[in-house]
Amino acid sequence: MEFKEINTISLPSAALPIVYFLIKSGEVVYVGQSQHGIARPYSHRDKDFDRIEIMKVPPDKLNETESYYIRKYAPIYNHRLIDGVDVGINIVKSKIQEQFNRNDFSIIYLKKLINFLNINTYDFDGITYISKNDFNLLMNFIKENLNGLRSKEWKYEINHLKK
Repeated sequence: MEFKEINTISLPSAALPIVYFLIKSGEVVYVGQSQHGIARPYSHRDKDFDRIEIMKVPPDKLNETESYYIRKYAPIYNHRLIDGVDVGINIVKSKIQEQFNRNDFSIIYLKKLINFLNINTYDFDGITYISKNDFNLLMNFIKENLNGLRSKEWKYEINHLKK
């Protein structure tokens, strides 16, 4: 028998990967993601919201899409990400150049370090990002292993990193 009830709300399949928005009085208060669909947004009992909006997203685009909307809306419950969990690799390169006085440090060397440290990157709107935690991991690795070396030694060490 065909379903014909009128006092219902149609929801998408529970298995879809989504980015979701918790909204209170028209303002986005939280942005999250779920690999497995619509159950996750309802688990936020610690947040005050009156509406949920969802966006279907390919699984490989969840992180970058979520981060984009967190930066766009700066929701009150996404403190961790608002403060810059995602860092563009050009900014990472500049921070390394500045903090370690390495003006000749290039994206090529940065990519070698990222690869060596198994840091996950993602691209969004033509920019490659790493997480703030991975940024801190990278900076600590440099402090502990490369700081104090001359420029030529830095390049040699980076070029000869072994996993």
